Amino acid sequence: MAYRSLPGPKGDKGDQGPPGDITWLSAWSAQTEYAKDNAVESGGSAWVALRTNTGATPVEGDDWTLMAAKGGDGADGADGVGFTHKNFSSQTEYEVNDVVEWSGASYICVSGYTTGSDPTGPDVDETHWETLAQKGDKGDTGDSDIDLTNLPTSDPAVAGAPWNDSGTLKFSTGT
Repeated sequence: MAYRSLPGPKGDKGDQGPPGDITWLSAWSAQTEYAKDNAVESGGSAWVALRTNTGATPVEGDDWTLMAAKGGDGADGADGVGFTHKNFSSQTEYEVNDVVEWSGASYICVSGYTTGSDPTGPDVDETHWETLAQKGDKGDTGDSDIDLTNLPTSDPAVAGAPWNDSGTLKFSTGT
């Protein structure tokens, strides 16, 4: 004779305790006392304290549990370059990647040095400077023969302020 097994009644839900409130405290420090549910960053990962501790390095164990692991390294890329703008003058120390403006153009220092009392401008000193951005060409000049004879005697947008002889508005106190 075969016996058939029937499921028993569903049990009560277990005690899960009150929900925890995680408090983010920034970077981990060996000198800080952490309470249960304090969260920190260490080694690029986020960790949550399982109990009060001081000086316990965040690793999986009795004191800490991993909340979010650091991601993998991305594709290698070129490091960015920062520039420092300086005024070009005598007795100034320049380092690689310092940038100066000279006669309307920008130059970048490619070999560090200190200028002398009579510095050669970066436009001719190819040992220490390379052109970063050249000065643009001078644009066309506008028409300088402006006829001021047909101007209105006042500008209605400026509460009737009269024009002066140079073609600008003349204001008085209260207008």
